[in-house]
Amino acid sequence: VRENTGTFARGPVNSAFTFQEVTEEGLGIGTLSLTAEAAEFFNAAEEAFKEKKFAEAADFYGKVLELVPDFSIAATYIGQCYRQDGALEDAEKWFKLAIDINYHDYLAHWLLADVHLQNKEKKAAIREITLAWILNRNHPQLKPAVGEIYKACGKKFNDFEFEPRF
Repeated sequence: VRENTGTFARGPVNSAFTFQEVTEEGLGIGTLSLTAEAAEFFNAAEEAFKEKKFAEAADFYGKVLELVPDFSIAATYIGQCYRQDGALEDAEKWFKLAIDINYHDYLAHWLLADVHLQNKEKKAAIREITLAWILNRNHPQLKPAVGEIYKACGKKFNDFEFEPRF
């Protein structure tokens, strides 16, 4: 299992994020804009995270979430802060909140899979990492992570293609 390095490609936030949303017509791309104040808190959180000041980062992400409650990324990153500090129960709570806010948040599923694996909850780890893989097959670090988690759970991972059955 990978060490908790927190090395996901992140940089200063602009002011808008896109996400997948469910509309009456089907799936679409939505935009969530941060206020200038929320963006300042987000950037402060990112700096604290880089400096491994995880409690401080979590506080800043929490301020972002207070200002923009639908911003699942902030909840995911709060969970990541707790995970980095080894507080797996708190991390799990925040990842689940992020998923409740935005089920398509592949990173929340991915990091929740790691928490489940650390808690020896193999079936749940497989479920969450598979969902992450389905939600974002293009992330260059995700495919190796899927293989590692499957292997740690005693399963063989084979890449799969979507083959709809009619």
